Amino acid sequence: MFHSHRLKTPILLTLLALAFSKTAAATDWFVAVNGSDQATTSGSINNPFASINRAFLPGYAGPGDTVYVRGGTHALVQEQQINRGGTAQAPVTVRPYLNETVILDGSGLPPSEPAALTVLASHVIVEGFNVRNSTGIGIQIWPNFTPVENIVIRNNTIRDCQKSGLFIGQKLDQTTAGVSNIQILNNTLYHNVRENQARTWDSNWHPTLGVLYSQDIIVQGNQVYENYGEGISIMQSRRVDVSRNVVHDNYSVNLYIDGGIQTRHEGNLVYSTGQQEYFRDFYHTPGRTLLPASGIQIANESWSDWSNPLTSSDNTIVNNIFIANRAALIYGNYQSGGGLNNVLFAFNTIYNQAETALQVDPDAHSNNEIANNIWVQISGAPQTWLSGDASGFRFHHNLWFGSVPESIAQSSTDVYADPAFVRAGSYVAADYVLQSASPAIAAGQASTTITRDYAGKPRPNPPTLGAFESQNNVILAGLTSAGGIYYSNNLTSWINIPGVLAQLVTGDFNGDGQTDLAGLTSAGNIYYTTNLTSWTYLPGILNKLVTGDFNGDGKTDLAGLTSAGGIYYSNNLTSWINIPGALAQLVAGDFNGDGETDLAGLTSAGQIFYSTNLANWTYLPGILNKLVTGDFNGDGKTDLAGLTSAGQIFYSTNLANWTYLPGILNKLVTGDFNGDGKTDLAGLTSAGNIYYTTNLTSWTYLPGILNKLVTGDFNGDGKTDLAGLTSAGQIFYSTNLLHWASIIGQLNKLAGGTD
Repeated sequence: MFHSHRLKTPILLTLLALAFSKTAAATDWFVAVNGSDQATTSGSINNPFASINRAFLPGYAGPGDTVYVRGGTHALVQEQQINRGGTAQAPVTVRPYLNETVILDGSGLPPSEPAALTVLASHVIVEGFNVRNSTGIGIQIWPNFTPVENIVIRNNTIRDCQKSGLFIGQKLDQTTAGVSNIQILNNTLYHNVRENQARTWDSNWHPTLGVLYSQDIIVQGNQVYENYGEGISIMQSRRVDVSRNVVHDNYSVNLYIDGGIQTRHEGNLVYSTGQQEYFRDFYHTPGRTLLPASGIQIANESWSDWSNPLTSSDNTIVNNIFIANRAALIYGNYQSGGGLNNVLFAFNTIYNQAETALQVDPDAHSNNEIANNIWVQISGAPQTWLSGDASGFRFHHNLWFGSVPESIAQSSTDVYADPAFVRAGSYVAADYVLQSASPAIAAGQASTTITRDYAGKPRPNPPTLGAFESQNNVILAGLTSAGGIYYSNNLTSWINIPGVLAQLVTGDFNGDGQTDLAGLTSAGNIYYTTNLTSWTYLPGILNKLVTGDFNGDGKTDLAGLTSAGGIYYSNNLTSWINIPGALAQLVAGDFNGDGETDLAGLTSAGQIFYSTNLANWTYLPGILNKLVTGDFNGDGKTDLAGLTSAGQIFYSTNLANWTYLPGILNKLVTGDFNGDGKTDLAGLTSAGNIYYTTNLTSWTYLPGILNKLVTGDFNGDGKTDLAGLTSAGQIFYSTNLLHWASIIGQLNKLAGGTD
């Protein structure tokens, strides 16, 4: 049986507590490069302060308030401190004003200043800053021996700091952690820990993103790369969730657990690109034998200022991808030692580590499980180095390829074969999806606690080995001009499904966690497939088709319009239910947050209606030409956005009134492009220019010319990507909203697109 160490309820409670709403008495304060910190300064938009410090003097920023920092480079001469917080219901927020770019430059800070920006109080949100060149740390939570909780640090870029980019934690006394319920979300940290840039230190450099003396912490969606210290370090802390981060090319260790208890490292992409600038001389050998950082390392260092230091135990490491590190997992017995205890290392994909895939120093190990992983070492480097002793470990249901492990790591349940990745060797997670004939499919042992894979898909019984579950992997699907049906499971080649359709949609119609397809013929006949091989006919004639889960059973259902505008839905893929009314366009979403899909649509005159009971309609004032859905404010309820006939853009987060978003577009799509949990917008102009917004305020131009646009998570990183067609049917996709990659082929429509 698998053991797993689930994070306790405080983190879940934090998510609820941090669903903050401002009070009616909230005040906006302003800080600007040309501001003043004199006593007569009001802090208004027209009379701003010069520093964040000034905004937090007694009598100024408090619960529910927002401190807006105006754009420009703020040359710091002293540490900026947020020393007054809010409440669980009304936090203090510190962020740039609107879409302005704010740079907090610490190059002028005296060496005695510990950080560019320090949070010293509870119930605080810090977001959206560019912090650079600090002579100390970039952003830190260091509360002067006072407990703090419920702090969010998100969407910041931190670079070129002498010490850590982001550091949280402080003890209250010799035994008590002082920081709890913190979220570190979607930050980018690079070129930090410059104190060790010469790489001559043997110890005592700072971590890039460090968590110390803390508990109930979420570190999620961050990018940590090319730093001269460890990537993400969890030290002397409990219940830390390190998930969905991309960590690469750091010094010595990419992910580090030092005295961590009940941590969960899940869904991280960890790798080295071979940049020797960040390699370490681990063995001090003549000629400097340099190696990349380890993927994840566990140890127990000595902590002289902590009277009863924690010993690492009960740590879960699952659904991660490790590529070309020194090793995927290392345990080091240096300093305090103590061994690996109650560690679950499962459902990970390990590819081509430089020294060895698994390295464990001898120690008092107990109750560790290494299972359901894929281990590939085609470089010739060994799979395991266990010092001749596997006591304290249970190895089972692993796939080994390229070299074999030591006999003490072998099991009769193992597989010895090429796992048949879609396209191994890159640093893209989706390339480590398995081909349909992979021997890793259904070769694992089921786990009651690890129920989803790297991409969030359910794991069946028996599960597939490695980070990705066996799946048909419909990453993208579309139709040719003749109605031919194709899908791609690797963004490289296409697979044909016999049949001819005029419209195509995707969904999980049988609830198996795999992507299925449904569509309409030119005559309006309805078909669906759950095996991507053959089609099932669903009686009825429709003109347009949408998907949703109308009865909340976890399976995708269908809804659509007849040519006359009649509205129908099916929650059993057998029969249809009519909803009185006539619409020209139909969209689906959960508008009341009850877990069941609702419908909204436009009449032929552009009037807007929605239904939350699939029986009658509510009128929403306004006239639109096109309608899309998303959760734009992150409250868990679906909102609406749309275009007028002139291309003007509006959105509504309350189904009562509309907010105008400047710009003119011809086509509109939705997705969460930055992974912050809120829906963003993207679209095309009439000329095919591509724009997107992640703040519903201003637009970012993405070079390229497209005729059709759709969204999806094509690389499994939890962020929405874009794909589209040119007027000639060429197919392009972008997973970084910077550059486009092409897929050989020619299509007329993509699933999910609108014409």
